[in-house]
Amino acid sequence: MQVLIYQATASCPEGWKMLSSSETKCYKASPFVDKLKFQDAIEKCKSMNATLAEPMNEEENMNLATNFNTKIRYWIGISDRETEGTFKYVSDASEVDFTSWGNGQPNDKWPKLDCTAFKNGKWNTANCGSKEFPYICQMDIKDSGCDENDMICKLKAKLEVKIDLNQ
Repeated sequence: MQVLIYQATASCPEGWKMLSSSETKCYKASPFVDKLKFQDAIEKCKSMNATLAEPMNEEENMNLATNFNTKIRYWIGISDRETEGTFKYVSDASEVDFTSWGNGQPNDKWPKLDCTAFKNGKWNTANCGSKEFPYICQMDIKDSGCDENDMICKLKAKLEVKIDLNQ
């Protein structure tokens, strides 16, 4: 009998990055020359089975800042297109709890500043229909199905055991 134990961890598709803030999300930034309007960026991410990146906390936000070009402004998946001043995630329309607005932001002094651009960890509002920026997509990958604080469950999910009775 032969018993094999190996680690089975989720991984990102080629060209995508898993950041230290999450074991269930992969990220990919468009090249600087691939600038799109907000809705087109949403559609481009959807075509890759992803959404625009949605930083949910300070750690995710800072991981995006340190892993992508700090000099480029990117679209992220947050807007207040539905109700002025109520920012929601594009993927599920839930209200944004964590924010990282730059000085003087969010700015609602000009019409149509309803979408969110990200640069070096800070957010600012921008015109969804006229501004074109590169974008960061976020792909959810299979999670372990464990509760967030259940470390034993998470460890078991990462280990797979194969028993070969023919050996």
